[in-house]
Amino acid sequence: MTVPEPSAPAATGARYRLEVLALFLLLVLLAFFASRYAWLERFDLAAYDALIGLRAPALDERLVIVAIDQDALQHGGRWPWSRQRQGELLQRIFDQRPAAVLVDIVYDRAQSPIQDAPLVEAFAAARPELPVALPVILEATAPFRPPLELLPFPELLTRTDVLGHVHVELDGDSISRGTYLYQGIGEPHWPHLALALADRVRGEVSARPAACAAPAQLTLGSQRCLYRMIPFAGPPGTVPALSAAALLTGPDGGLAATAPLRDKIVFVGLVAAGVADWVTSPVSGGGRPISGVEYNANLFNAVLKDQLIAPAAPLWSALLCVLIAALAAVVLPRLSPKGMLTITLLLAALPLVLSGAALLALQLYLPLSAALLAVLCAYPYWSWRRHEIAWRFVDQEMARVAAVREALPLRATPAATDWVSEATRLAALLQLETRVSAAPVEVEGLRLVPGARQIEVLLGSAGSVSLAPAAGSEPASFTDSELALTQGVFSELLDEELQLPALSGEGLAARLKLLRQQARRLERDRAVSAQALEEMSSAVAVLSPLAQVELANGRWLEMTGLGPGSEAVSLTTAVAAGASAGVPPVSTLEQLLPLPVGRTWQELWRQVALDRQAVGFESRLRGDVLLYVSCAPLNLAPAGSWAMTLSDVTEITEARNHREEALAFLSHDLRSPIVSVLALMQQPASTERDERVADYARRSLTISEQFLQLSRLESQPQIELYPLEILAVVDNARDQVFERARAAGVGIAEICWQEPSSETVFMLGNGELLERALVNLLGNAVKYSDRGTQVRVELKRQDDRLHIAIVDEGLGIPADDLPHLFAPYFRAAEGALAARRGAGLGLRFVRTVADRHGGTIRVDSEPGQGSTFTLTLPVNDELAYNED
Repeated sequence: MTVPEPSAPAATGARYRLEVLALFLLLVLLAFFASRYAWLERFDLAAYDALIGLRAPALDERLVIVAIDQDALQHGGRWPWSRQRQGELLQRIFDQRPAAVLVDIVYDRAQSPIQDAPLVEAFAAARPELPVALPVILEATAPFRPPLELLPFPELLTRTDVLGHVHVELDGDSISRGTYLYQGIGEPHWPHLALALADRVRGEVSARPAACAAPAQLTLGSQRCLYRMIPFAGPPGTVPALSAAALLTGPDGGLAATAPLRDKIVFVGLVAAGVADWVTSPVSGGGRPISGVEYNANLFNAVLKDQLIAPAAPLWSALLCVLIAALAAVVLPRLSPKGMLTITLLLAALPLVLSGAALLALQLYLPLSAALLAVLCAYPYWSWRRHEIAWRFVDQEMARVAAVREALPLRATPAATDWVSEATRLAALLQLETRVSAAPVEVEGLRLVPGARQIEVLLGSAGSVSLAPAAGSEPASFTDSELALTQGVFSELLDEELQLPALSGEGLAARLKLLRQQARRLERDRAVSAQALEEMSSAVAVLSPLAQVELANGRWLEMTGLGPGSEAVSLTTAVAAGASAGVPPVSTLEQLLPLPVGRTWQELWRQVALDRQAVGFESRLRGDVLLYVSCAPLNLAPAGSWAMTLSDVTEITEARNHREEALAFLSHDLRSPIVSVLALMQQPASTERDERVADYARRSLTISEQFLQLSRLESQPQIELYPLEILAVVDNARDQVFERARAAGVGIAEICWQEPSSETVFMLGNGELLERALVNLLGNAVKYSDRGTQVRVELKRQDDRLHIAIVDEGLGIPADDLPHLFAPYFRAAEGALAARRGAGLGLRFVRTVADRHGGTIRVDSEPGQGSTFTLTLPVNDELAYNED
């Protein structure tokens, strides 16, 4: 017998060490080049965006933006304004004595002495100690020409002492996260305007670093240096803004008396859509960009608080990535599979942790995604390599086992008589004949002959058991279902793992094989039964003869909470004894499922466990779930065992009841007005008859519309919700009912607020459905009120809830009718109410709308004292900002 030997250990070890070295070099190079050339720049920037919100500095309380917004343009006309209007705006800003002013408007061209005079005079009239900053623009005036520095026109330049560039840098994803602090033509001699103004406010001048020195060779191109990233104070709109329209209102400014800009650091700029410069920033949530003037204000705030973020040197980032990659390449091959996964996850998290720590603690942007890439590449390689080694070992061992199998006799397998019995039963099912060619011995295998519709259970050299068509009939092929059934019956014979032979003379291996066979059979039986039980939509449990739960599916546990080992039915004496001893009663089926009148659980238990009779009845679980309970004895289980099935028939019963109610409604309420119309049409024509016909027609139309609205709403699993102002909805509903109330002689008072009052209340809802529900409530209040009375709409805000109360002085509702008021098709039977009753659909519609909005509807009423219907809805003030 020849058994394959594994490859030489020395050769395998040398190749393994070579692979480790090659992978080490590959990961190091991958990490270095990926970091040095920013292959994963967008991933690094995405991580930065996720963390920068945690680094937001506090906003200086002196910062304020004078915004030339839409209101200002409506007040002052289209942009650009005249120099006179701009001078007037700046003059009114200067008059309020701010601490500093940055004007984010370019004045690179003079117009005419007369036109420029108001603007120049405004700058000239500013206090000498007031820093006023103006931007310098670096741009090419024509294609293919070098850029120029566009300064404010001379008359304005002589009156300005703070100048700087306002250029914005965009990353590869078109998002601006920072800018260069110095920039200029030929050399970076212009500081950023926000930096220059911050130096004036602090009373110091930032030293320009040596890296920003003039280049050795003369150049006319744009030069820049000292890139810094901006920690924004918050999303767009964080910096307080004052509309320029407020300053231009009135002859001397509408806010001159209050002077809101006194001692403030004022940023003047455009924020109106279509004229302002907008920049996408890391904090531009929901796609809202930030205006250029607010961008500069955030940069000023970061400079003032020394919170700017410096990017790490590319070489240091690359070296750190190389170090992490080298650590992964050296450590991972030495670990167990579990340890390899754990260390891989830790090393993969390390770059993210280091980047976050550098950003939050050191104000340093440290991109390390290249290290993460290297670590994630190392793990699948070594995972594959270990699988390859294990696979090779298994192949070698399988070859050795195959060689041993050829030389050793087969061990005992299931008795042949068992398979003959199985084959006989299968033949009866497939309408085949069974032929046993010899005395049963050990089973060797199974052979299917699909074309001849024949099955042979091979019995070694002794013969076989053959399943074939009856003599004289034409053979036919097996169907797919017959083949699948046959393979299922003889699955153990087709399972190659169970047919592996044991080593000769090895008792443990033989026992392991028998154990494996038994375990596999048990696993299959358990898997089939467990899967079948869990797939059932009904709750199923197997109970012991003593009414203890032995086996249950998930649905049973969910409905009853009685797991295996729980006592499902208890003796009356045991329950009484436990109660008398002060022990709380255990939850059993006796507490969960009430039986029909005259029956007890002990009687049912005896009937099923002792008399072996099946029992079925209807019951309710927790009062709201209708169940059909089926109890049946199990004949194959130990004597007395029985099964219980709980089938939820709530929806079926409710659908049946709803259908019966709808049919009754359609046959009576919709039929009655039509019959009345037909009866009236047989009378001679008259005004009274026509009015009654019209009244019946309107009533039929109203009932049909209410029925259709309710049906549509209840058939929708979800409704469309959007931000809305609920007070406008209440106003619209009141306007719709106003004419109807006036015709009925009922007054509708103005909407009344109970403290605290509010001008606007926002919520997430469906305005059309809410308006229709309020119209139903107001219409009912008018219908059941007498002439001369009044209907009031009262609003009350409590935390995040708005209570809308419809109060009438009408007939009131009997106490017996209140619990059923919101049920479909319910109409009051009391005489005065019955004379005015509708179809019983309006309040059901209101209840459904309230439920779909997460609200409630409540009624308080006394006969003769009127009624109060209170609709409570959740509100959300944050939607007001989103709505804007």
